[in-house]
Amino acid sequence: MQTNSNNPCSIKLLPDHLINQIKAGEVIERPASLIKELLENSIDAKSTRIDIVIKEQGLDFISIEDNGKGMSFDELPMAFTKHATSKLTSFENLYDLKSYGFRGEALSSMASVARLECISFPQTPLLNGGRYIIHGGKIIAHTPFMAETSGTSIYIKDLFYNTPARLKFMKAKTSEQNAIGRIINAFIISNPSISFSLKQDEQDKIIYPSTNETKYSNRIMQLFNHRKTNIDKLLHASISYQAISINGYFSYQTNKSNANKHQFLFVNNRLFVDKKINQIIIKSLAGFWPMLHTGHYALFINLPPDQLDINVHPAKTCVKFFDENLINSLIMQAIKTSVSGLKLNSDTNFPNNNHVPKFENTSNYLSYSDGKILNHPFPNTQTYFPLSSQYILTKKDHNYLVVFGRLLKEFLKQNFNQAYPINENKVIPLLISEPFPMPSKSIQTYLPNLSKAGINLDILDQNLLVLRTIPDFCLELPLELLFKNLLDYLAQRPPNPPEDNGLVLLNQWLSDSNFDYALSIDPAKIQEMIDTFQITDLVSSHIAAILDDKKIAYFFNRD
Repeated sequence: MQTNSNNPCSIKLLPDHLINQIKAGEVIERPASLIKELLENSIDAKSTRIDIVIKEQGLDFISIEDNGKGMSFDELPMAFTKHATSKLTSFENLYDLKSYGFRGEALSSMASVARLECISFPQTPLLNGGRYIIHGGKIIAHTPFMAETSGTSIYIKDLFYNTPARLKFMKAKTSEQNAIGRIINAFIISNPSISFSLKQDEQDKIIYPSTNETKYSNRIMQLFNHRKTNIDKLLHASISYQAISINGYFSYQTNKSNANKHQFLFVNNRLFVDKKINQIIIKSLAGFWPMLHTGHYALFINLPPDQLDINVHPAKTCVKFFDENLINSLIMQAIKTSVSGLKLNSDTNFPNNNHVPKFENTSNYLSYSDGKILNHPFPNTQTYFPLSSQYILTKKDHNYLVVFGRLLKEFLKQNFNQAYPINENKVIPLLISEPFPMPSKSIQTYLPNLSKAGINLDILDQNLLVLRTIPDFCLELPLELLFKNLLDYLAQRPPNPPEDNGLVLLNQWLSDSNFDYALSIDPAKIQEMIDTFQITDLVSSHIAAILDDKKIAYFFNRD
């Protein structure tokens, strides 16, 4: 391609200050992300005290002061140079990181979109400290500074003052304030050995003293109580497997609203977001948290850095585990073990699903025997009522339904037909493998087809199989009963099935088998199964029948 030498070139290199402002949009999306980067730097500097001051959701003023190892006069300009870092020297180091930051982008990015002042002193010698001022990427001052103790203080004023378009995209004040609160609370929870103080606008300063392991739950409860909830007890769950350890803290108090919830996930003390893990936590707490309720939690995953990829997103809030299925299985096992070993005390405020309320008749309403009035036959925390092992009464979309035991069959059919062959990401390894006697050697010929369905069975000896993995939709189901039924069914079939008949085989098994225990499984799982169907599909598939006035009248032979 040729260009006319007489015409000026229309393609030009962007100036450095504009490049920095564009890059800042990736790293400094909002005040909360700026505060996150500054707190990470303070913790990486081995600080034991961090003081935070915020005004007007961080747009007017942010101050972070710490007592970390600090920087020298000569190091200050380099700290604000893009891609300058003390934490990464080679690509291999990227998978052995023990620090929060590593890209060297944060300080240069925030200096390009705000008026910034940094005062820092190294541990030795203190006389070698400095003061560095940058406004919108332009250096205003760089002078020596003296202090009595080491540390770094960074003051941010007028965030986004030179990029007014960014201000238009700021969310409502409450939203920005909540985002800031979540980030700060995450660091306070995950760093108990550091003392924090927080001052926002005209509010009183809040102090979080450093704490040891034995009193760590007090710090968590202090934060959970900040929303004026009465958190006085936490459920603790923990598990260790090889080099992986998991610790979780869960509030007893719950409600149906998703607002104002403290729910934190940490990996190697780094805050991250994972919707799948969040759902695993909620499902695993069934029976501890009432159905459709959630509470506060903080879950910590610790594992070797080389089993984790944090270089997924500039904000470093998305991570990839090299063995995601193992992590998910460990989380589920830790929580379930704690819940199953929990003796429910009379002072807890969540319903015991084993308790059947006694009702007494009055003229206009039903009431509990303790005097609480109900305007409908279902308590707020209970959306079903068992009629027998094969029928339950439930409510969906303002309709009362009688649900039949074939719900389990149709739920499994629907999922197998939609997902077969099961994607590897949808297969859950069992932390404790489930053994099964092998009723017939002919079953061995079916194992490859079952594996395509996420059901991996290994042969331990000539008479014993062990279940290693299941498809994720089988979580919370009675695995021993379910797969014993499947193995007994296969033992009665001829060996050597065709190569591609796995899905046909599963559908035949589900059609021919009878699950007497179908509605005696965990109530939360029953509700989950019901919710996967539209009400029209429930009725047309003969999974449920709508209980209306006409059907009720039929029971009493009334027209």
